[in-house]
Amino acid sequence: LENISDTSGKPFPRALAYWNRVFLAGLTERHDLAGAPARDLLQLADRHDNPSLRAMGLVACGRVARWDGETARARDLFQQGLGAAEAVHNHLMVDIARQDLAQLAGVGGAGGADDHRAALIALVPVARSHILTGNVSQQLQTAVHIATHLAEIGHLLPAATALVRLDQTPMSGAQGFSAEVHAVLGRLDEDDRA
Repeated sequence: LENISDTSGKPFPRALAYWNRVFLAGLTERHDLAGAPARDLLQLADRHDNPSLRAMGLVACGRVARWDGETARARDLFQQGLGAAEAVHNHLMVDIARQDLAQLAGVGGAGGADDHRAALIALVPVARSHILTGNVSQQLQTAVHIATHLAEIGHLLPAATALVRLDQTPMSGAQGFSAEVHAVLGRLDEDDRA
Protein backbone atom coordinates (compact mmCIF):
# COMPACT_ATOMS: atom_id res chain seq x y z
CA LEU A 1 0.00 0.00 0.00
CA GLU A 2 2.82 2.39 0.81
CA ASN A 3 4.49 1.54 -2.51
CA ILE A 4 1.24 2.31 -4.32
CA SER A 5 1.15 5.73 -2.65
CA ASP A 6 4.80 6.33 -3.59
CA THR A 7 4.09 5.45 -7.22
CA SER A 8 0.75 7.19 -7.61
CA GLY A 9 1.24 10.15 -5.29
CA LYS A 10 -2.18 9.45 -3.78
CA PRO A 11 -2.30 9.41 0.03
CA PHE A 12 -5.16 6.96 0.62
CA PRO A 13 -3.25 3.65 0.21
CA ARG A 14 -0.63 4.82 2.74
CA ALA A 15 -3.42 6.00 5.06
CA LEU A 16 -5.03 2.57 4.82
CA ALA A 17 -1.69 0.93 5.70
CA TYR A 18 -1.44 3.10 8.83
CA TRP A 19 -5.10 2.42 9.73
CA ASN A 20 -4.58 -1.34 9.34
CA ARG A 21 -1.54 -1.25 11.64
CA VAL A 22 -3.63 0.40 14.37
CA PHE A 23 -6.47 -2.07 13.76
CA LEU A 24 -4.12 -5.08 13.96
CA ALA A 25 -2.50 -3.72 17.12
CA GLY A 26 -5.97 -3.75 18.66
CA LEU A 27 -6.81 -7.24 17.44
CA THR A 28 -3.55 -8.68 18.74
CA GLU A 29 -3.61 -6.56 21.92
CA ARG A 30 -0.19 -5.15 20.99
CA HIS A 31 -1.39 -1.65 21.80
CA ASP A 32 2.20 -0.44 22.11
CA LEU A 33 2.48 -0.76 18.32
CA ALA A 34 -0.49 1.52 17.59
CA GLY A 35 0.80 4.96 18.59
CA ALA A 36 3.24 5.61 15.75
CA PRO A 37 0.93 4.63 12.84
CA ALA A 38 -1.97 6.57 14.40
CA ARG A 39 0.16 9.72 14.63
CA ASP A 40 1.52 9.12 11.11
CA LEU A 41 -2.04 8.83 9.79
CA LEU A 42 -3.07 12.14 11.36
CA GLN A 43 0.05 13.88 10.05
CA LEU A 44 -0.59 12.47 6.55
CA ALA A 45 -4.14 13.84 6.66
CA ASP A 46 -2.88 17.26 7.72
CA ARG A 47 -0.23 17.33 4.95
CA HIS A 48 -2.90 16.61 2.33
CA ASP A 49 -5.61 18.70 4.02
CA ASN A 50 -7.99 15.73 3.64
CA PRO A 51 -10.98 15.65 6.03
CA SER A 52 -11.75 11.95 5.44
CA LEU A 53 -8.18 10.97 6.25
CA ARG A 54 -8.30 13.36 9.22
CA ALA A 55 -11.37 11.52 10.54
CA MET A 56 -9.46 8.22 10.21
CA GLY A 57 -6.46 9.69 12.02
CA LEU A 58 -8.53 11.14 14.85
CA VAL A 59 -10.35 7.85 15.43
CA ALA A 60 -7.06 5.93 15.29
CA CYS A 61 -5.52 8.31 17.86
CA GLY A 62 -8.71 7.98 19.93
CA ARG A 63 -8.24 4.22 20.05
CA VAL A 64 -4.65 4.66 21.22
CA ALA A 65 -5.83 7.05 23.94
CA ARG A 66 -8.52 4.54 25.03
CA TRP A 67 -5.96 1.74 25.22
CA ASP A 68 -3.72 4.04 27.28
CA GLY A 69 -6.60 4.63 29.72
CA GLU A 70 -7.07 8.29 28.71
CA THR A 71 -10.88 8.14 28.52
CA ALA A 72 -11.57 11.90 28.31
CA ARG A 73 -8.95 12.40 25.57
CA ALA A 74 -10.26 9.36 23.68
CA ARG A 75 -13.83 10.72 23.84
CA ASP A 76 -12.65 14.10 22.53
CA LEU A 77 -10.73 12.52 19.65
CA PHE A 78 -13.66 10.28 18.70
CA GLN A 79 -16.02 13.28 18.73
CA GLN A 80 -13.61 15.28 16.56
CA GLY A 81 -13.35 12.32 14.19
CA LEU A 82 -17.13 12.03 14.06
CA GLY A 83 -17.43 15.74 13.25
CA ALA A 84 -14.80 15.53 10.50
CA ALA A 85 -16.51 12.49 8.95
CA GLU A 86 -19.96 14.07 9.12
CA ALA A 87 -18.67 17.25 7.47
CA VAL A 88 -17.71 15.33 4.31
CA HIS A 89 -20.56 12.79 4.50
CA ASN A 90 -18.16 9.88 5.01
CA HIS A 91 -20.80 7.48 6.33
CA LEU A 92 -18.40 4.61 7.00
CA MET A 93 -16.15 6.76 9.22
CA VAL A 94 -19.24 8.26 10.91
CA ASP A 95 -20.36 4.74 11.83
CA ILE A 96 -16.89 3.71 12.99
CA ALA A 97 -16.49 6.83 15.17
CA ARG A 98 -19.94 6.29 16.70
CA GLN A 99 -19.12 2.63 17.35
CA ASP A 100 -15.93 3.65 19.16
CA LEU A 101 -17.85 6.23 21.21
CA ALA A 102 -20.39 3.57 22.17
CA GLN A 103 -17.63 1.19 23.22
CA LEU A 104 -16.07 3.97 25.28
CA ALA A 105 -19.43 4.64 26.95
CA GLY A 106 -19.60 0.99 27.96
CA VAL A 107 -16.31 1.11 29.82
CA GLY A 108 -16.39 4.56 31.32
CA GLY A 109 -19.91 5.96 31.23
CA ALA A 110 -21.73 7.85 33.94
CA GLY A 111 -22.75 4.62 35.66
CA GLY A 112 -19.23 3.38 36.32
CA ALA A 113 -16.64 1.05 34.87
CA ASP A 114 -19.18 -1.28 33.21
CA ASP A 115 -21.99 1.05 32.19
CA HIS A 116 -23.76 -1.21 29.71
CA ARG A 117 -26.87 0.98 29.64
CA ALA A 118 -24.79 3.96 28.50
CA ALA A 119 -23.28 1.80 25.77
CA LEU A 120 -26.74 0.74 24.58
CA ILE A 121 -27.88 4.38 24.43
CA ALA A 122 -24.74 5.29 22.50
CA LEU A 123 -25.35 2.43 20.04
CA VAL A 124 -28.83 3.66 19.08
CA PRO A 125 -27.63 6.24 16.50
CA VAL A 126 -25.12 3.70 15.17
CA ALA A 127 -27.87 1.15 14.58
CA ARG A 128 -30.11 3.79 12.96
CA SER A 129 -27.29 4.81 10.64
CA HIS A 130 -26.70 1.20 9.58
CA ILE A 131 -30.39 0.78 8.76
CA LEU A 132 -30.16 3.81 6.46
CA THR A 133 -26.83 2.96 4.81
CA GLY A 134 -27.24 -0.83 4.58
CA ASN A 135 -23.66 -1.57 5.63
CA VAL A 136 -24.15 -5.27 6.45
CA SER A 137 -20.76 -5.93 8.02
CA GLN A 138 -21.07 -2.97 10.38
CA GLN A 139 -24.69 -3.91 11.16
CA LEU A 140 -23.59 -7.34 12.35
CA GLN A 141 -20.82 -5.92 14.53
CA THR A 142 -23.21 -3.42 16.09
CA ALA A 143 -25.87 -6.09 16.64
CA VAL A 144 -23.35 -8.27 18.49
CA HIS A 145 -22.38 -5.33 20.72
CA ILE A 146 -26.05 -4.56 21.44
CA ALA A 147 -26.78 -8.21 22.31
CA THR A 148 -23.71 -8.40 24.53
CA HIS A 149 -24.71 -5.28 26.48
CA LEU A 150 -28.30 -6.59 26.80
CA ALA A 151 -26.92 -9.78 28.33
CA GLU A 152 -24.78 -7.80 30.78
CA ILE A 153 -27.82 -5.95 32.15
CA GLY A 154 -29.76 -9.21 32.53
CA HIS A 155 -31.89 -9.26 29.36
CA LEU A 156 -30.62 -12.73 28.51
CA LEU A 157 -33.46 -14.09 26.38
CA PRO A 158 -33.53 -11.22 23.83
CA ALA A 159 -29.73 -11.24 23.76
CA ALA A 160 -29.60 -15.00 23.19
CA THR A 161 -32.30 -14.83 20.51
CA ALA A 162 -30.40 -12.13 18.64
CA LEU A 163 -27.07 -13.94 18.91
CA VAL A 164 -28.50 -17.28 17.78
CA ARG A 165 -29.99 -15.61 14.70
CA LEU A 166 -26.74 -13.80 13.99
CA ASP A 167 -24.83 -17.07 14.39
CA GLN A 168 -26.93 -18.48 11.52
CA THR A 169 -25.83 -15.76 9.07
CA PRO A 170 -23.16 -16.45 6.44
CA MET A 171 -20.75 -13.99 8.08
CA SER A 172 -21.04 -15.49 11.56
CA GLY A 173 -17.84 -17.52 11.28
CA ALA A 174 -15.78 -14.50 10.29
CA GLN A 175 -17.28 -12.42 13.09
CA GLY A 176 -16.66 -15.07 15.77
CA PHE A 177 -20.20 -15.09 17.16
CA SER A 178 -20.14 -18.65 18.52
CA ALA A 179 -18.31 -17.79 21.74
CA GLU A 180 -20.77 -14.97 22.49
CA VAL A 181 -23.73 -17.24 21.71
CA HIS A 182 -22.54 -20.03 24.00
CA ALA A 183 -21.63 -17.60 26.79
CA VAL A 184 -25.13 -16.10 26.81
CA LEU A 185 -26.92 -19.44 26.33
CA GLY A 186 -24.99 -20.83 29.26
CA ARG A 187 -26.57 -18.20 31.51
CA LEU A 188 -30.17 -19.05 30.54
CA ASP A 189 -32.29 -21.44 32.57
CA GLU A 190 -33.57 -24.68 31.02
CA ASP A 191 -37.02 -23.30 30.09
CA ASP A 192 -35.52 -20.35 28.23
CA ARG A 193 -33.03 -22.59 26.44
CA ALA A 194 -35.86 -24.76 25.14
